[in-house]
Amino acid sequence: MFFHNISYWTVIVATVVVMAIGYVWYSPILFGGLWMKSKGFTTESLKEKSKARSMAPVWGGMVLSTFIMAVVVAALFQSLIITSLGGMLLLAVCVWAAFSIHAAIGDYAFGGEPTAAFLIKIGHELVAIVALCLIIGIWG
Repeated sequence: MFFHNISYWTVIVATVVVMAIGYVWYSPILFGGLWMKSKGFTTESLKEKSKARSMAPVWGGMVLSTFIMAVVVAALFQSLIITSLGGMLLLAVCVWAAFSIHAAIGDYAFGGEPTAAFLIKIGHELVAIVALCLIIGIWG
C-alpha cells in the first residue's frame, strides 16, 4: 500500500518545521521586507487585508496543504526506498522542480509577479522541501 508504514509523528514534525521556516523566511529577519516591497505592500496594507477576511481559513489551508505534501513525500520515501543523504536531497530537488517551480512559474510569467517575489517564493519552497525531505528521510 502506498501510505503503509508512514510515521505520522514525523509528518507532523515536518509540517511544523516547514511552517516555522515560512514564518521566519517571510519575516523581517530574512526576506519579509523585500517581499513586501516587491509586491507593493506596506505593513498597514497587510493589516487591512487581514481585517478584510478571517485568517483562520488561510492558515488552516496552509497547514493542511503542508501536511498533505509531507504525507505524499513520506509515501514516496517508502515506495522508492530512499536511505542515503544524496537520495533525500535528490528527491527534495525533484519534488521542488516538478511541483513548486511549475506552480510558481505561472504566477510569474502570466500573473505579473515581480522577479524578487518569485525568487523569494521559490527559494522558500526549496529550503522548506529540503528540510521536509531530510526530516522524513532521517526520522520517518
